[in-house]
Amino acid sequence: MGLFSSRRRRRRTSASTAATATRTRRRRRRSSPGVLLIVGGVLLVLVVVLLVVFGAKRISAAREDAAIQDVVSELRYACNNLDADALLDVINPTVADPLRLLSALAGANKNEILESAFTGLNSDLEGVDLEQVLRSLTYEVKEIQREDPLALVRTTCTVTVNGEEFTRDLYLYMEKIQGSWYVMDLEMDLSVDW
Repeated sequence: MGLFSSRRRRRRTSASTAATATRTRRRRRRSSPGVLLIVGGVLLVLVVVLLVVFGAKRISAAREDAAIQDVVSELRYACNNLDADALLDVINPTVADPLRLLSALAGANKNEILESAFTGLNSDLEGVDLEQVLRSLTYEVKEIQREDPLALVRTTCTVTVNGEEFTRDLYLYMEKIQGSWYVMDLEMDLSVDW
C-alpha cells in the first residue's frame, strides 16, 4: 500500500495544483477586461485633456494675431487719413498720453498739431510732401513673431514719393500693455535693391 498511496497523493496533489492554476487563469481573464477598461478610460481622458489644452492655445494665438492685425490696420487708417486720435490710440501710451494732455491744455485740435508737425518735417525734407507720402502708405503683414508681451510685425510697405512708388520692409515693434497691443517703435529697411 505504501507504494500506491504515494502515487495517489502525487496525482491528487498535481490534480489540485492544476485546478488551482486553472482557477487563477480564469480569474485573471475575468479581471483583464476591467483593467483594460480603466486603462482605456484614463488614456481617453488624457487625450481629451491634451486636445483641449493645445486647441485653446491655438485659438488664443489666433486671437492675439487678430488683435495685432487690428492695430496694424488702425495705424494704416491713421496714416492714410492723418487722423491724430487714431494714431494716438495705437502708439506707445507713454508717448500718446502726454501728447493728449498737451493738446487739452493748449486747447488745440490734435489734427492741427499733427499737420504742423508735418509742415515742420516737410521743410526738412525738401521736395517731399510728407502728407502725401503718408496718405499713399499701404502695407501688408507678412509675419508676426510674438513672445508675450512683445511682438515683431514684418510688413511690406509701399509708399509713393514724388510720383515714384517704393516698396520696403517695415518692422513694427509692439507691446501688450494691460491687455491691448501698441506700436512702440518702427523701423523701415531703406537698403537699395540692385
